[in-house]
Amino acid sequence: MFLFLVSVGMSLIFGVTRIVNLAHGSLYMVGAYLMVTLVEFLPDRPWSFWVALLLAPLGVAMLGGLIEVALLRLI
Repeated sequence: MFLFLVSVGMSLIFGVTRIVNLAHGSLYMVGAYLMVTLVEFLPDRPWSFWVALLLAPLGVAMLGGLIEVALLRLI
């Protein structure tokens, strides 16, 4: 399922802009690092993994929105 979402995102970007954009991978990497950091930071409870699994995509979404507003709209 994850690979499907990655490939659809890349196909959509390439289909619209005709530019191969590999920036998706960097945001996925940030999400993975954020997930590991949150798991290590949260207390050692059975629910800490699931909380980190919910918070990591939200953090990456906020980072993506910040990049879009601060950098991409200026271009």
